[in-house]
Amino acid sequence: MDTLIKEPVSFPAVAVFDFDGTLVQSTQIKIDTYFTITRELVGAEEFLKDLLNSDPGLDRYGVTRRIAETFFPRQDQDRVSEELVRHYTEVCDRLIAIAPEVQGATAILQRLHQSNVMLFVSSATPQTLISDLVQSRDWGVYFQRCYGSPNTKISHLQEIHRLTNCENDQMLMIGDSWVDYSAACSFGCRFMGVGKAFEASRCHHPCGSNLEELGPSIFGLRPPEGC
Repeated sequence: MDTLIKEPVSFPAVAVFDFDGTLVQSTQIKIDTYFTITRELVGAEEFLKDLLNSDPGLDRYGVTRRIAETFFPRQDQDRVSEELVRHYTEVCDRLIAIAPEVQGATAILQRLHQSNVMLFVSSATPQTLISDLVQSRDWGVYFQRCYGSPNTKISHLQEIHRLTNCENDQMLMIGDSWVDYSAACSFGCRFMGVGKAFEASRCHHPCGSNLEELGPSIFGLRPPEGC
C-alpha cells in the first residue's frame, strides 16, 4: 500500500538524495562497466543483458558472483568474483568521478544547504565508496552523512529519521528508480522522481527530467542565473 505523504509541505527539513542518476549522470556507466570488464568472456554479453533485465536490483557483488558461477569452475569462483568486483570498482570510480552532474544538482544542493535543510545521500553504491565519490565532486560540505550498501535504502531512511528526529512529512526522498520510490513508500515520506523512469508513469508525486526543472515546484527555489 502506498503510504507516501500526499500533501507536500512548503519546504523539507530533510532531503535524502540517491546518487547515480539523481545527482550524477552515472547510471549508464554502472551498467556499461559490467560489459567492459567481461568483454573477453564468450557469451557474457547476452548473459548480462538477460541478467540485468530480469534482476535489475542486483548490486556489483551479486552480478559478478553470477558471472563467476556461470563462466568459471567452482574452485575459481571466489577468486574470480573478487577480481571482477575490484576491476568493476576501479573502472566505475574513475568514470563516475568525471561524469557530468544531473542538471541543477549543485545549485539545488547549495540552496538547500544555505537554507539549513539537512542533506543525506542514500545509494546502492557500497558504503566504503560512496563518501569518496561525493567528496571527489566537492559536495561533501553539503551532506550530513552518506549511506550505501549493503544496508537497504529503507534502513537508511530509518537511520536518518532517528538521527534527525523529524516528522515523516518533513522528509523528502529524491531518486531516479522504483527502488527509491518503494523505499520512500515503505517508510512513509515524501518523494520526488528524477529522469526517464517516472515519465508517463503511475507515480503521482512530483517528477521531472532533472533537478533544475523540479527545484521550483518541490523546494520553492529558483536556480541561480546561468545554471
